Amino acid sequence: MALSNTEYNAILREYEALQAAEQQVIRERKAELNRVLPAYRETEQKIAARAMERYLSRMQGDENGLNGLEEELAALETEKLEILRRAGYPVDYLRPAYRCETCRDTGFVDGKKCRCFRQKIIARLCRQGRLAASIERENFDRFSLDYYSAAREVPKLGMSERAYMEQLVLPQCRRYLENFDREKGNLLFTGKPGLGKTFLSHCIAGELLKRGHTVLYLSAEELFSLLAATQWRQRAESDEEKIKAREEKEFREYIYGCEFLIIDDLGTEFSNAFTTAAFFSLLNERLLSRLGTLISTNLDPKQLKAQYTERSTSRILGEYDILPFYGSDIRAQKRRQ
Repeated sequence: MALSNTEYNAILREYEALQAAEQQVIRERKAELNRVLPAYRETEQKIAARAMERYLSRMQGDENGLNGLEEELAALETEKLEILRRAGYPVDYLRPAYRCETCRDTGFVDGKKCRCFRQKIIARLCRQGRLAASIERENFDRFSLDYYSAAREVPKLGMSERAYMEQLVLPQCRRYLENFDREKGNLLFTGKPGLGKTFLSHCIAGELLKRGHTVLYLSAEELFSLLAATQWRQRAESDEEKIKAREEKEFREYIYGCEFLIIDDLGTEFSNAFTTAAFFSLLNERLLSRLGTLISTNLDPKQLKAQYTERSTSRILGEYDILPFYGSDIRAQKRRQ
């Protein structure tokens, strides 16, 4: 489960390619400005000449040779920006268009992996390309209320299934996104299969990815299989197993530490004492770390309690916003169309 050196180096090359492309754009734009704006070119030449002149003066023994140079160059840079502005160019015309403003497309901040780098690792480790493909098709723009009945009422609410989704569920999901930077809350989607729970999970994931957050999508079966593998490695004794344990430690940290974790189809995995304990540990750690989690399940609260014990269920009921889904199987409706 560890990222191979080849894959790791491939990520580094992606950043190198980004930087090279950005530098090429800047070179082309500088050439354009020097060609069409003589005043800009003259100011550029003046900056280079003054810097060299003052530097040579200092090298020839003038201890005051560099005094005031910083202020002089700053004034000339301001003059350049004013030339750009008068010519109708944006003042940031020569600033690279970074994909990630945090690390400026280097992948690292203060010697540590940027979250955009971590997201690339997650993508490779979990084949998150399928998530990327899903969110292209499944996003808020394509979420249709037509599959929810305008006649059939939601029990005890006195409103139709369509009105319930339009007035309660969708606004709650959008509020979750609006508040995510301030408080990474938690969501529980419940309901029968085929009611749009996974679709809406992808909608939220896509919006968070656009904003640069680290997102990890796992089915419950994948989640517990991965946790079981890393748990086994932690008890390893041979040198080979210890090496694998160290390699897998980072991925386990992604599961526990990514900003937004989606656990899809909870309850469909093979359940045993390990999954029950691992589920509680994961829930608890992410709540303590104030990280966002979305759980999608076909189980109702009573069934959750029976399968995952009262202490896990109490964490969910106490800390998660619960959104039941109602309606008829959307996949079946599409097949009939």
